[in-house]
Amino acid sequence: MKTITRILLATFFLLLTLSTNVSAQTKIETPAERKARLEREAAEKKKKEQQELASRKKVEEERAQLFHELAENMVLVEGGTFMMGDIQGLGNAKPVHQVTLSSYYICKYEVTQELWQTVMGSNPSQIKGAKRPVEQVSWKECHQFIMRLNQLTGKQYRLPTEAEWEFAARGGNRSKGYQYAGSDSIGDVAWYGGNSNKQTHDVGMKLANELGLYDMSGNVSEFCEDWYAPYDSVPQTDPKGPPANDKRIRNTECCSHPVSRGGCWYNRPASSEWLSGGCEVWFRDAWHDHFGNESLGFRLVEKRQREEADHKELETLEQITHEQAEKEQAAQEEAERKSQEEDRKFRLNNCYNFSEGLAVYPNKKYEQHGYINETGDIVIPCTWYEANPFHEGLALVTNTFEKDYGYIDKTGKVVIPCTWKKAYAFSQEGLARVMDDNDRYGFINQAGEVVIPCTWWSAGTFSEDLAPVAENYHKWGFVDKTGKVVLPCIWGNVGNFSEGLAPVMSGSGGKWGFIDKTGNFVIPFGKMYDARGFKDGLAPVAKGGYYDKKWGIIDKTGKEVIKCKWSWIELPSEGLCVVKSGRKYGYVNEKGKLVIPCQWKNAYSFHNGVAEVEDENGNKHKIDKTGRIIE
Repeated sequence: MKTITRILLATFFLLLTLSTNVSAQTKIETPAERKARLEREAAEKKKKEQQELASRKKVEEERAQLFHELAENMVLVEGGTFMMGDIQGLGNAKPVHQVTLSSYYICKYEVTQELWQTVMGSNPSQIKGAKRPVEQVSWKECHQFIMRLNQLTGKQYRLPTEAEWEFAARGGNRSKGYQYAGSDSIGDVAWYGGNSNKQTHDVGMKLANELGLYDMSGNVSEFCEDWYAPYDSVPQTDPKGPPANDKRIRNTECCSHPVSRGGCWYNRPASSEWLSGGCEVWFRDAWHDHFGNESLGFRLVEKRQREEADHKELETLEQITHEQAEKEQAAQEEAERKSQEEDRKFRLNNCYNFSEGLAVYPNKKYEQHGYINETGDIVIPCTWYEANPFHEGLALVTNTFEKDYGYIDKTGKVVIPCTWKKAYAFSQEGLARVMDDNDRYGFINQAGEVVIPCTWWSAGTFSEDLAPVAENYHKWGFVDKTGKVVLPCIWGNVGNFSEGLAPVMSGSGGKWGFIDKTGNFVIPFGKMYDARGFKDGLAPVAKGGYYDKKWGIIDKTGKEVIKCKWSWIELPSEGLCVVKSGRKYGYVNEKGKLVIPCQWKNAYSFHNGVAEVEDENGNKHKIDKTGRIIE
C-alpha cells in the first residue's frame, strides 16, 4: 500500500512540473498582437493575389499579342489555276496536272516555338529559339495544336492542302516561275545544307517569294493536310488528297504517311547529278503521322468570309510590295553602312601627318593618296601619287611616278600645276622653294609666280624674311624676299634664322657659331660641332668630335644650360626635354637633371602633361611627368 501511495505522489508532482514548464514557455497573444498578425497576414495574402493576377494578366497580354500578330500575318492567296508538279522533276512530281483553287489565307511564317509554347504549354523543339520554327512535332500533334488554337482565338485555322501549299510556294497568280520559293538562287530564300550550319534559323530572315511568304523553301519541311499518294492526271478543283483508306496511300508496317513539302536546313540544291535537292517548289516528301523530327514543322491556313477576303486582298497587295522593298532597302543600307565603316576604319588606321585638320591617307592598294579629316571622312579623294601635309593652306602633291610637283588647296583644287621637278612646303612668309629641270633652286609665291629665279645650287626655307641659299656645296649665305643677297655666301653651312640669330658653320673644320642679321657674331666659333635654331631663348648644340657629338642646350650668351653629354636632345616642352643616351630615350628637366630614365626605344615631347613612348617590343604607351604609364 505504501508503495502505491509513493508512486501516485511521484506521478502527481511530475505532471505538476510539466504543466508549469508548458505554461512558462507558452506566450499568451494579446488582442492588439492578434489584430496586427491578422492584418499582416491579410496584407501578404492580398499582395500575393495581386502578383498572381499581374502575372496572369501579363501572360494573357502576351498571348493576345501573339494571336494578333498571327492574324495580321495571314496573307491572301487569290484563287487561280496552275500546273501542279514538274515534268523535269522526280517521278513522284508527275504527271503534271491542272489544279484550280479558291482563295485562301496562308501565314507568311512557319509556326514558331513561342506560339507553340503559348498554346500548348511546352516546347518539344530540339533546336531551341523563340522565333525559330517549332519542330519535333508529329502530324497528329499539329492537329491538336490547331484545335486548341481555334478554341482560344475563335478562328478557323488548319493545315494547307498539298495543292494550296505548292500554289502559294510558286507565288500564286504572281508567280515568276522560280525553281525555289521566290528565287532561282537557293541561298537568297532558303536555309539549306550550304548555309544553315546544321540548324534552323529565325523565321523571315531570308527574302520572301512573290506573295510575301518566307521560308517556303528550306528551314523546316512543312506538313500538309493530305495523305501521300501518286498524282492524278485529270484536272482538279480544290483537291484535298485521297481519303485515309485509299489503297493508293503509301503504307509502312507502322503507319500511313502525310505529305511534307519545302525541304529543310540539311537539304542540298539541285545539280546535274541530282534532279532535286529537296527545296524546290514541286518537290514532294512524306513522314509518319504519329512522331516528328528536328527537320519537320508546319504553317497555317485560315478560312475567312469572302467579303473580308476582298478587303484584305487590297491590303496584302500593298503590304507585300512595301515589306519586300523595305527589307531589301534595309539590307542594302546595312551592307553599305558596314562597307563604309570598314573603309573609315582603314583610313584612320593608315593615315599619317595630321596638319591643319587634315591627314594623308592611302587607298587600299597603297598606290594613290588623298586627305581625310579627324573623323575619317574623305575630304580630298585618292587621286595623287604622293601627298604631303598642309602648310599655310596648301599641300604639296605629285600626280605621276615621275614626281612632277604642284600644290592643291583644302578643297582639292590644283592651285599650282605639277610642273616642278622638286618642291617643298610653303613657309609662313608665303614662299616655297622649288627646283627646275636644270636642278637649280628658286622661290615661288602662292599664286605659282616665280619670285626668285632658279639660279641657286641649293636653298632652304624662308624664316624671318631671310632664306639660306648656296652657290655650291661649301658656300652658303642668305637672300631676302626680292632675291637680294643680304649676307654673302661665305659659310660652309647655315641654318634658318630664329629669334634674330642663325647657326653658321666655318668653311673648314666644321665649327659652328651664331650670327645676327647683319652678319656679326653673337656666339663665336668655339667647340660646337653642330647647332640648331633658337626657340624661347634656347638652342640645341653639339660638342665633342664630328663622329662623337654630345648634345646639350645653350642660351643666347652661349652659356650651357644643359651640359653637352647626350646622344641627342630636344628643346623643352612643358618643362621637360627628350634626351637620348646610347640607343635609349628618357627625359631631363630644364636644369639637365634626369627625371625619367633612358629606357625607351622612342620618346616624344610632352603635351598637356602626357607624352607618348615606345618600348623594345614596339608597344606604344602614354606616361605622365613622373614616368608612370597611364595608358
